[in-house]
Amino acid sequence: MAINKRHGYYYHPLYHVWADMKSRCYNKNNSRFNDWGGRGITVCDEWFNYPTQFISWALMSGWKQGLVLDRIDNNGNYEPNNCRFVEIIDSLHNRKLIQNNNKSGYRGVSLEKSCNKWKAQIRINSKKIHLGLFDDPMYAALEYDYHVYLQNDGRPMNFIQR
Repeated sequence: MAINKRHGYYYHPLYHVWADMKSRCYNKNNSRFNDWGGRGITVCDEWFNYPTQFISWALMSGWKQGLVLDRIDNNGNYEPNNCRFVEIIDSLHNRKLIQNNNKSGYRGVSLEKSCNKWKAQIRINSKKIHLGLFDDPMYAALEYDYHVYLQNDGRPMNFIQR
């Protein structure tokens, strides 16, 4: 008769980080499934089956209370070489480059219907800043990239990979 040994980490804060990571990737009833599992994001085998492996990695990788799990490549899977723990503000910069409702094809660019021009804008310290109106969305995207470059805060750009 086999004895079911439990890992004893259920009450550790990282256990719930692990469980939430799996749920986003594999539970179709999770409200965030479409942005993770629905896009094909998976959890590596060593973490999927063993919360202790994930928790050990996290503790050796600098986790501390208040940091969040972040994938370095937003299109990559949850695995040791693609994950890190960061402040929440840093994690927000590592989002999909283009949101699903984006019509321009560029980050920070939208169509200003009143004048039929492409508007470039950026959010800095929770304030939306208007960068100009352009005939071509590519020029609006270049203006956006220039201001992201000046901010040097790690957020993704349209044309330059850091």
